[in-house]
Amino acid sequence: MIKQSLNGVEALLLIGGPAGCGKTTIAERIVTSPECFDLPIQCPKPLRRTDWKSLTTKQFHGGTVIIEFATNSLSDPAQLQTYNDFIDSLKKAAPIRAGYTGQIDRKILRMRYQQRMKPSHYMHFGKWKSLIRYIFAMDSDDFGITIWNELLDEKSINRLTWPVPQRTADE
Repeated sequence: MIKQSLNGVEALLLIGGPAGCGKTTIAERIVTSPECFDLPIQCPKPLRRTDWKSLTTKQFHGGTVIIEFATNSLSDPAQLQTYNDFIDSLKKAAPIRAGYTGQIDRKILRMRYQQRMKPSHYMHFGKWKSLIRYIFAMDSDDFGITIWNELLDEKSINRLTWPVPQRTADE
């Protein structure tokens, strides 16, 4: 399924980070203005984005695909194994040029997550659970960021700076 979805795709960029850290926002900016960002040179246009869960429901042809992963549940061995297997399948479908790790201040992360919640989310137990975790998590809880970085290193995926640096006017 993954190979079919990425038929002819020339490069992949992975972005991992907790929900609310800005993965989608920055990926959308990169897609609409790739010339403004310092991306790996082997990332041809067009650029498109998707989250890992919906990748197999889409068809991409050529260019570069940015794939987003939420790291919140990576402390769960089953979720880690799922990501591990998924990334192995991605590597067989197209070259992974870089992995990014979305990190922001915990207070900002908490505020963003609360702002993103729609009225219908308040009826969803999983959203409440996440919100409570964001509010009361111990400082040692990095929402799976360390595990994500270890996974990228284990897979020999080049880790680059987050957020993706913007090009200066003279570049």
